[in-house]
Amino acid sequence: MLLILAILPIIVTVGLGVGAGLRHQFAPSTSDILIQLVMHYALPLSLFGGILSLKRATILQNRAVAVWLAVGMLGGMALVIAFQVLRHQTLDVATLRGLVIASPSIPFMGVSVLLVLFGKISVLLVALGGAVHELDTSSLERLVIDACERFTGQTAVAS
Repeated sequence: MLLILAILPIIVTVGLGVGAGLRHQFAPSTSDILIQLVMHYALPLSLFGGILSLKRATILQNRAVAVWLAVGMLGGMALVIAFQVLRHQTLDVATLRGLVIASPSIPFMGVSVLLVLFGKISVLLVALGGAVHELDTSSLERLVIDACERFTGQTAVAS
C-alpha cells in the first residue's frame, strides 16, 4: 500500500500529461522547455535545499550508502558489459547497454517515490545516486567509448 502511495503521484502526473497531449493543449516545443526548467533548475534546487536542511552528522553517517550505490551501479554495469562482450558485442555497444541497464533513474523519480518511503533522508539518497551516476558510470562509459574510438579508428555509437 505504501509503495502504491509513493508511485501514485507519478502515475497521475503522467496521466495528466498524456491527457493534455491528446487534447493538444500544449505545443510540441512546450515539453522541451518544461524539461529544461525542471532538470536545470527545479530538481537541482530542490536537492540543494533538501541537503542544506539535513544535519552534517546525518550526511556523514550515510557514507556507506554512497559506497554501496557506487559498488552496485558500477558492479551492475561491469556485469552487463562482461555478459555483452561474451555474446560477441563490440565494447562500445556493450558499454552503452551496461550504462542504460545499470543506471537507475534516481534523479527523475527518486524524490517523489523515496520521500514517501524514507522521509527527509530521501533527498540525500537521490543526490548520492545522481552523483554516483554522473561521476562514476557516465565518466567510465565515456572513457571506454573514447578508447574504442582510438583503437578502432571508428566513430562510436554514442557520438
